[in-house]
Amino acid sequence: MSIERFLTQSFTQYRQVYTANKSVDTLVGTLLGHIQQTQPELVQELGITFTKAYSIWFASDVDVRVGDTLVIGSDKYSVKAIQDNTFVSSNKHFECVAERK
Repeated sequence: MSIERFLTQSFTQYRQVYTANKSVDTLVGTLLGHIQQTQPELVQELGITFTKAYSIWFASDVDVRVGDTLVIGSDKYSVKAIQDNTFVSSNKHFECVAERK
């Protein structure tokens, strides 16, 4: 059974793009994912606030990067780390640790 069945939350994805002398948040697209509070060990390692830290899973074919901003409604999340689980048998996915802004 594939992990894809859990990817039901729609995220709008933005990425910093550098042009001339400034950087601008640019719309990349939308992604389907799954969000939940993250593990305390990851929070401590990254030095972020536990109540603002989340794990977000995405399919293995998405282009998500550290520094991207992910938006759900009025909530914004900054991607702090990505764990590549694309080698996992039938559950290939990326797991991002993100901090709610």
